[in-house]
Amino acid sequence: MLLQVLLSSLIFIPSIVLHKQGKEKFALWSLLLAAFGIRMMMIGLDPYLHDWDERFHATVAKNMMNYPFRPMLRLEAVLPYNVEDWWNNYVWLHKQPLFLWQMALSMKIFGVNTLALRLPNVMMGTCSVYWIYRIAIIWTRRIQTAFIAALLFAASYYSLELCSGLMPLEHNDLMMGGYVTASIWAFCEYTENRSWQWALLVGIFVGCAILVKWLTGLLVFGGWGVFLYVRRADFHAVSVYNHFLGAVIISIAIFLPWQWYISVAFPVESAASYAYNFKHIFEDLGHPGTVLSHFSYMVIGYSGGLFLVFMVLGARFAFHDGLTKGMSLVMLAMFAMVYGFFSLVVATKIAGLTFPVSAIGFIWIALGVQYLVDQSSRWTMKMPLIAAKPLSALVLFSLVLYAYQPGRILNARKPDDPGRNAKLNNTEVYCKLQSFVTPDEIILNCKAFEDTELRFWQPNNAYDWYPSAQKVDSLLNHGYKLAAFKSFNEQILPDYLEQNPLVRKIELQLK
Repeated sequence: MLLQVLLSSLIFIPSIVLHKQGKEKFALWSLLLAAFGIRMMMIGLDPYLHDWDERFHATVAKNMMNYPFRPMLRLEAVLPYNVEDWWNNYVWLHKQPLFLWQMALSMKIFGVNTLALRLPNVMMGTCSVYWIYRIAIIWTRRIQTAFIAALLFAASYYSLELCSGLMPLEHNDLMMGGYVTASIWAFCEYTENRSWQWALLVGIFVGCAILVKWLTGLLVFGGWGVFLYVRRADFHAVSVYNHFLGAVIISIAIFLPWQWYISVAFPVESAASYAYNFKHIFEDLGHPGTVLSHFSYMVIGYSGGLFLVFMVLGARFAFHDGLTKGMSLVMLAMFAMVYGFFSLVVATKIAGLTFPVSAIGFIWIALGVQYLVDQSSRWTMKMPLIAAKPLSALVLFSLVLYAYQPGRILNARKPDDPGRNAKLNNTEVYCKLQSFVTPDEIILNCKAFEDTELRFWQPNNAYDWYPSAQKVDSLLNHGYKLAAFKSFNEQILPDYLEQNPLVRKIELQLK
């Protein structure tokens, strides 16, 4: 793995060389291939489901392969559950469904495995690189800035680890960020020619973003409103406002039917889900922090403190005379809306909540780099061309390595990490379990929360605890078949299960 991670950074060299040669079209295609390739590498690093929250998303998505309009954490709830416990309930409405449908479709095509599960992440991450490139071109009118922004996002540690499933809220946050970025891209394209097609595409992407992670997806409409205000002298045609209204209607037509459907089909579960989402505003829900938390998370989200310096410099440079000031104000407004809302209003502090505006952040970083390049040009212009271009390419590659953070990626996957080794062992157990139990047996005494993982790998129902002796007898009398993992670590199987000959004991050892 060490060599795989370290050498994978070299995949960006061809695009940097092509960019330095002025072959921008080929440089962009090469960069997109590099972004795709490095993400394919990332999704193969961990052949198991990550704890938070990939295993829950994966299991629900697997069940949606056959029941797309009935999201379920388990196919049958034979034991009591609390509808408010999103990690251990039955009908699962904790998240909006679009990213789960994408995962389900991928597994329907490529099989139930971690690579197929994460493949939509690869596609969205790669598309986001292109969208960021186009946003930067339209916003800054600088090809070099656009290339640097796309390059650094393509290699950015946080987006890559979201893709791999390691970061909390992984697929969900990545898809949300992708669709919001897509809506900003479509809006930027709209400002170029003000056509219905781009306006409707904005609405489609907004609707998709809301169907992934709720109302933050409306962000671009706030930016659009700022744009109309800033450029109000240029907009007298009624059609411009019709375009805005049309985009809003399209977005509503996409996300509203699901809200109506679940309120009718699953009234109790949907009410509990909306209530839990509302709690994020007033309760930290296990994720405490201060008004500065999201700014401290920027160190992880943007690969380190150096990029934050570039970002501040770039945000200032964005209002330089040579740039489109109106668009800069729009981008600043959207960035401020997200950070202001989640810093000042929402009590729950999770790093990924601000990921949807990372495209703006990386373009600011690129502008900061561009500013320093421009300032240093008086020295580089004195250098022979044969030396200046390689030096410039080396600087870009150094920034790629800084964005990539290979040491941090490897540190999370140390060969002697007991947590990782337990995941590898237990996943192997779950994958070979079909040789020891029948598909209709309910499996008890799984490792805490890993009953969800077992249900991903096998068709069996499973629980990470065990019911009372009376409940066990009742299940057996009703024709259910039971199996249980033997005692391991501090998880002791009680005598009434250990000594019951009707309960199969699984010999495979969990860690």
